[in-house]
Parts: sequence; C-alpha cells; structure tokens
Amino acid sequence: MHQICHRDLKLENTLLDGSPAPLLKICDFGYSKSSILHSRPKSTVGTPAYIAPEVLSRREYDGKHADVWSCGVTLYVMLVVVTTVVVIIVVASLLLRGVRDEEEDEDPDSDV
Repeated sequence: MHQICHRDLKLENTLLDGSPAPLLKICDFGYSKSSILHSRPKSTVGTPAYIAPEVLSRREYDGKHADVWSCGVTLYVMLVVVTTVVVIIVVASLLLRGVRDEEEDEDPDSDV
C-alpha cells in the first residue's frame, strides 16, 4: 500500500475520526521506515510492550511483520484491557450509586 513500516504501532498512536462509523487513523511516524528503499530495519525501536520478538534479536528483521505483531498486541489491549477498565468503572459507579441510595433511605429522625 504505502510501503511504510511504522515500527511503533500501539494504542496511543491510533486515533478515531469523528464520523458516525469512525475510521482508525495511525499517527506518530517518528520511527517509521520506507520499504521502497529496500532497507530492512535492524535497530530496536518502539514501545517495549508492543515490540515483536524478532525486533529484540538485534538482527535484521521485516518491519511489516513487526507491525503486524504490534497490531495484534494493540487489538488485545483494545479488547481485553480497555474492556476490563470500562467494566471496573461501571461496577464502581453502580456500587457508589447503591451506597448513596442506602444513605438516602436512612432517615436520622426515624424511630425504627
């Protein structure tokens, strides 16, 4: 497609546009490398949690394959971590609402 290896794909480097059916956009091309030059990357760059195993070998690697690995990690984070955080927030807000409801039900002037 665009013949660019991003080399630092992660959740923080993705954006959603404001459309009703949002499109995912990639940003921060600071570590990117053009594959048109037929130069295979060797340097260990990127965010540690998202780096493909072959990048850590400190030998020449295929940047596109490393980007696919990072996309997989990003998808995992989106599906598992973000979902877990949302569930925690929802449960916490429901618990707080229950505590508030109980406090409102208690009437300090009642003799019961």
